[in-house]
Amino acid sequence: MSKFLWLLILSCCLVLGLTNCQELPSERQLDQWQHQAITLNQSITKTIADQNRTNQDQEWQLVIQGQIQQSQQNLTLKLSDLKKLPSQEIKTREPHNTEDIAAIKTFKGVTVASLLAKSGVAAEVKEVTFLSSNNYRVTVELEDLRNYPILLAWDRDAQPLTRSQGGPLYLVFPYTDYPELPAKYSDAYWAFYVTDMVVGNEPINLKVDSKPYDVGSRSFDRASLDTMPQTTITESVGYKLGWPAGKIKLRGVRLRDLMAQANLNFSDRGRMIVRSKSSLSSDRSEPVQLSAAEVVNCDIILATKWGEQEQPIPSKMGGPMTLAFSSNCQNNVTLSPKNNQHWATFVERIEVN
Repeated sequence: MSKFLWLLILSCCLVLGLTNCQELPSERQLDQWQHQAITLNQSITKTIADQNRTNQDQEWQLVIQGQIQQSQQNLTLKLSDLKKLPSQEIKTREPHNTEDIAAIKTFKGVTVASLLAKSGVAAEVKEVTFLSSNNYRVTVELEDLRNYPILLAWDRDAQPLTRSQGGPLYLVFPYTDYPELPAKYSDAYWAFYVTDMVVGNEPINLKVDSKPYDVGSRSFDRASLDTMPQTTITESVGYKLGWPAGKIKLRGVRLRDLMAQANLNFSDRGRMIVRSKSSLSSDRSEPVQLSAAEVVNCDIILATKWGEQEQPIPSKMGGPMTLAFSSNCQNNVTLSPKNNQHWATFVERIEVN
């Protein structure tokens, strides 16, 4: 008899309170115990899965920020909060439906237009950028969000959207009722697991957490960063979305100069963690981790401007602040392969330890 089968039997004995498990069971008893153990395992697995989904729904948040009402820097809504708002259903084909691309699915969620009305939008805003927990992003024109019932959906065909289906929050476009939409917003605009909505653009608000050095936490805005020594690099950028091909001019502050301004001196064993935007720390893409040698010897910059005209970096390009690596990083210091490729957008926080 296999070890696995005996384990099932012993589990059944424990659960059912059997006392004669040391006796040799009959084939019929084995079949019964195996069936009971499998049924019990399935029940436990389903309970755990349901609990995990409940916990996920409770923890999932949508953060609305950017050029919204001055009375609030951001508006944070849990998934349970969103489900209390007036909802809407749309019936549309789903481009990511691998079973039947022509099938009409019913999506339920909240319209982006109603969220914009709730948060308030500055008059100069033209676009809204949606960010997912894996740092994927898409940008949609404000006028279209107001004119079409574009949803942040949580249900498909009356069932909660799983992660494999793009949930818990999935940006859905009503392709079927508005056939003009696919030409402007292709399949790539259907963003999975949305965590952030950036209305227009944001001001720079960089947090530097340096508690291990007894300096505490400090904040830097654009004005304070502009007073520091500036550097310019021209590189083929490593950002995945929204940037022109070829070499791009970037201007900003070296990380080592920022550390000096914050009165921090790295020890040989010191490390820096650079974190990007996402409301879910457990789902956030892994942050960039840099050693003291990498920060001190390499021109790693926090870029705040781009192009020959040195324009501010907008949200649709991952701004207002991005992490960039100069080519001298390969000449002066050996970066880990991951860091050499990890040009980060939406940089918001630096932790030193």
